[in-house]
Amino acid sequence: MTTFDRPDAGFMVEHLLPSLLGLQHGISAEGIERTVFFAELGTALESLRGRMSIITTPAQKSGADCRYPWLWRYVEVLYVGSESQAVQHAKLWAFHWAVDDGELLDLYISSTNLTLSAFKDQIQAGWKVRLKLAGRSIRKVQRTWGRLLPFLE
Repeated sequence: MTTFDRPDAGFMVEHLLPSLLGLQHGISAEGIERTVFFAELGTALESLRGRMSIITTPAQKSGADCRYPWLWRYVEVLYVGSESQAVQHAKLWAFHWAVDDGELLDLYISSTNLTLSAFKDQIQAGWKVRLKLAGRSIRKVQRTWGRLLPFLE
């Protein structure tokens, strides 16, 4: 996923990831329900460790996101501008899913950042497409993606 604003761990844990991962439980203030939610989320994230990345602009604000700092053990944050000053502004989310009858690629292009205010308080625009991937031609197609794969690797 990409975002201009620094990804908000609270939004990711409490809203986006439970929905994206199809969790059975939502976050709750109650003791046992809260524990069950975090156990279910932790199990889902562990199965995806090393496979979820967010590309973003380096934080302009000082201070770390203190809510759910453990999230970043599962979700890697990559910053543009490692060799020179740069800004990440495009919003592209790509999800590769293995399903019973093959593989799918979901692509989302939008104006939405990975923050709660972007989803609740702002008007956003977006486009989505779901593509069924054919197993034997994937490598050939990936060679046409230019520098995207090396950057992501």
